[in-house]
Amino acid sequence: LSAYRRLVADEIAALCKRYSENLQTRTGMPCPLLSVSLDDCIESGLDLANGGLAIRDKGVMLAQPVVMINSLAALRQVVYEDGASSLGEVRLACEANWAGHEDLQRQMQAAPKWGNDDDDADLPGADMFRFASEQIWKHRMPDGSRFLSGIHQAHHVTTGHGTAATPDGRLEGQPMSPTLAPANGTETKGPTAVMRSVTKIDPMIVQWNSSLTMVFDPASLGGDTGLMKFEALVRTWLKLRGPQLQINAVSGDMLRAARQDPDRYRDLIVRVWGFCDRFVSLQPIYQDELIARTRHGL
Repeated sequence: LSAYRRLVADEIAALCKRYSENLQTRTGMPCPLLSVSLDDCIESGLDLANGGLAIRDKGVMLAQPVVMINSLAALRQVVYEDGASSLGEVRLACEANWAGHEDLQRQMQAAPKWGNDDDDADLPGADMFRFASEQIWKHRMPDGSRFLSGIHQAHHVTTGHGTAATPDGRLEGQPMSPTLAPANGTETKGPTAVMRSVTKIDPMIVQWNSSLTMVFDPASLGGDTGLMKFEALVRTWLKLRGPQLQINAVSGDMLRAARQDPDRYRDLIVRVWGFCDRFVSLQPIYQDELIARTRHGL
């Protein structure tokens, strides 16, 4: 764990340094439409990406958050508590994409997982987020602007496609989960447990952005009773001080039907990660990931 912390701190320092150096040598990508809506840019006559803002704080995202949490929890239990494997054996299994190491993979997959209100997974993850955020806050840009901490996994499908197997039992190429959403199929205690896991993260360390994406079975939201239950769940989320909550209410059967008959479902909109899109317009690999997501009932 100490070695992992050092790697995280070193990578954050290197990233902040590269960004600061790029500010001195590269022109930012202009954002004219947004710039003309900001007083600082109008007064200075400069684009927001090129010195137009008086406050130029930059967000640094902590990516692959759930893979990190689940991998640390699996290593802690299987290697260090149960003694069922060595760290070297786990590394070899990941390099082999778990081929020939299926028993070990099952043990890693059975370890505590994020999204079940399990402190064995949640609290070390929340502690690592705080550590990483504190490392981010140490750094400054040449003009004194700050680096801000955020927890965010964008492009979760394509990121997973280019990532090797990981110690949580995930296969090479398998999609990540969007930001703080549990890995597909690993949350087993219901929606409230998912929310309780996420809200163990101190909201004050999320200075930039973060979110939880959840999918609900639309049948469980029907009628006055379903809506009352959903209202109570959202109020609970707000009382727990959760970050942005992104909701899909769509069944797996509907998504599969939309893939078979796209003309009939042209108006079916889904939340993918930080954006919404028509389901039938998405690439098949994204459609597969949306179909695989756990659907909660109320």
